[in-house]
Amino acid sequence: MGRLGRVQQRRQPGGSWHGDTAGLVYGDLAPAPGSDHARTQICADQVRSLDLRLIEHRARQCCGWKSTFATFFTPEVPMVTVVFGARGNVGRHVVAGLLASGERVRAVSRNPAAGFAPGLEVAAADLERPETLPVALAGAGKVFLYAKPDGAEGFVKAAESAGVRHVVLLSSVSVVSPGAEHSPVARLHRTVELAIERSDLDWTFIRPGMFATNTRSWWTESIRAENVVRLPYPEAQTAPVHEKDMAALAVTALTEPGHSRQAYTVYGAESLTLRRQAGHIGEATGRQIRVEVVSPEQARTELGKTMPPVVAEAVLRQWTAGNGVPAPISVIVAKITGRPAHTFAQWAADHADDFR
Repeated sequence: MGRLGRVQQRRQPGGSWHGDTAGLVYGDLAPAPGSDHARTQICADQVRSLDLRLIEHRARQCCGWKSTFATFFTPEVPMVTVVFGARGNVGRHVVAGLLASGERVRAVSRNPAAGFAPGLEVAAADLERPETLPVALAGAGKVFLYAKPDGAEGFVKAAESAGVRHVVLLSSVSVVSPGAEHSPVARLHRTVELAIERSDLDWTFIRPGMFATNTRSWWTESIRAENVVRLPYPEAQTAPVHEKDMAALAVTALTEPGHSRQAYTVYGAESLTLRRQAGHIGEATGRQIRVEVVSPEQARTELGKTMPPVVAEAVLRQWTAGNGVPAPISVIVAKITGRPAHTFAQWAADHADDFR
């Protein structure tokens, strides 16, 4: 077994390195059988920016050596946190929160050519195309992920190979709701949860209830065109969750200890009727929005125009069950993040322009 060359360095706050590296980090390393290479040289800036396991992986591919780099560099080497769906409703806030926390972030999208701030590290990858994942995950220690069942096994394999330690998954409360075994939405999310649970990865599951952003799909066009919201059950209650709260939970789980193998069920801060939610949007936009009662069949048709039938059916079932019944609320956002969850009125103010 070879020995590592001497490196005179000291670590500075934030995980950066400073010192006399003589330009290179050397390893006098024993070659694998059949290899003529006994030494590899890795630039110091590579050591600073890449995960140890990626360095070793590339060196093995090139030279076929074995090393004890871990004795020098673990856990000092800064690692990247990868955010899938980085342009999505939740993912973009996860990126912002991680950057604000001083994390090194790689934003991943199927089409990263536009939509990201200048200077942000980006990568192209598709969870349903596993061959695109190794580049996106190179050097990653942590990952924010959304549920894509067709790509779950491929992601797990790629993440384990890349040396990822912790995955935070945006799942759904449907997996723990009554009748979950019969719910297509629950099965979709639970498929991804199970793939991660059975892996060697640490994990945290964020299981939100009704997304506040769903109201954009339901009501944007009718509010813009007619100042009307059509509902089968105006007095049905839900507790919508602001996407910023989901992101805040994810950022906390990715940056602070104590969240490994935890599943957080997340409801909104208050139970509101659909009528009152429409009223909050009206107040935020300065519009007088009227509520028109329609049949469940008409509502199913309207919902089906903006979402898959299985999702539309799930929404209609929730409205039916919540007609006149207070929805569950939670304090998990305040408990985990240290600040109160957003109200729906705050969400409406944040998104007023969406309805104008």
